Amino acid sequence: RRAAGKETWPDRLDVTVAGHLGAGEGTLGGGLREIEEELGLPVNPDELIPLGTRSVESQIPAGLDREFHDVFLLVRPLSPEDLHLQKEEVAAIVRLRLQDVEALHKEEDVFAEKWRDGETSPTSVSLSEFVPGGDDYLPRTARAAREVLSGGRPGNHF
Repeated sequence: RRAAGKETWPDRLDVTVAGHLGAGEGTLGGGLREIEEELGLPVNPDELIPLGTRSVESQIPAGLDREFHDVFLLVRPLSPEDLHLQKEEVAAIVRLRLQDVEALHKEEDVFAEKWRDGETSPTSVSLSEFVPGGDDYLPRTARAAREVLSGGRPGNHF
């Protein structure tokens, strides 16, 4: 969940980690930097599985926001104690099971776990709580995760 003080989409659910690249910074290096900054989680480059590039366009108060998102998957067992959230960026991590991610488009609310300050609490979420993306990012990502977890290679999902 995005921090309440964020300029765009405060307190909304969003991708786990995102950010803008610095001058001369590559996608992978920028992604690794953002993961460590926002989650306090060091990650090796070979742990990230590329899923493709997503094109996103959304209306924001300042005008039209057009972005390209290089999407990666990290498959690693984690607990709330593993994460040290950057409070200015991230209010909480909301963890959903793959079947619940897939059900979001069909059901009003799905079960989730909220991770915050090293604690876990049950919660429910709905699709309306997510930053609007205008695409099927969530089911695509869930399909890719299923492929990887079943031993396959995800290919390009975006």
